Amino acid sequence: MKIYILSSGLQGCSNDLPEAAFKTHKAMLKYIKEKYPDAKGTSRVEPNEHYWEDDSMWLWADKIELL
Repeated sequence: MKIYILSSGLQGCSNDLPEAAFKTHKAMLKYIKEKYPDAKGTSRVEPNEHYWEDDSMWLWADKIELL
């Protein structure tokens, strides 16, 4: 089973903190849209990268395999 771990940090700072975990990509996107309505995926390096930012925060998700 794979889960998504969403972390967030302040713009201009490379430190992040885990914020939430999700079983599905759809659930994670719903959470981001509700909690961070202005977050956009404009600075993605790769098309499928899980990265969003707004004026003050950035969000990054890592997909991991549970044992």
